[in-house]
Amino acid sequence: GERMRLTERACRDLACTAGRPFRWDDGVRGFGARLNGPGKLSFVVKYRVKGDPRQRLVTLGDFPSVSAEAARWEAAAIREAAKLG
Repeated sequence: GERMRLTERACRDLACTAGRPFRWDDGVRGFGARLNGPGKLSFVVKYRVKGDPRQRLVTLGDFPSVSAEAARWEAAAIREAAKLG
């Protein structure tokens, strides 16, 4: 999918567009935004737990209730914990 820096402004713009349901952050691997319809944007992170081949996708919250920076920080923490098992 398309990679871009998920900033507050980018998320506001994305919420007003149609197109691909996922946009991925260019900084934190697996962190992205999911378009859930007009004006609805949720932050997500996909990851694998060490030793488990299944990929998981977790919703971190809805924009703008959750900021892009807060979601990015949480996504990085989840991915780091998953690496440790």
